[in-house]
Amino acid sequence: MEKKVETLESQKEELASSMDESDYGTMVQREMMKIRKEGMMKENCVTDTHEIIYEAEKRVGNKKRDTEKYTKDKS
Repeated sequence: MEKKVETLESQKEELASSMDESDYGTMVQREMMKIRKEGMMKENCVTDTHEIIYEAEKRVGNKKRDTEKYTKDKS
């Protein structure tokens, strides 16, 4: 059995990827809160929740980094 040798570079890449995924999830959650605040989409069942998630993902798009992570106003 081959042992996989981890290098500092591979660990950096793995960490960066993990941080990007975490940022994406945070951005989608923040966008979902904004959509709920807008009140245009009602959330009465699971299907409605899925529609809100889909809309939030569309709004976030392919952004990799959370640009609002360090802003003071997180409303």
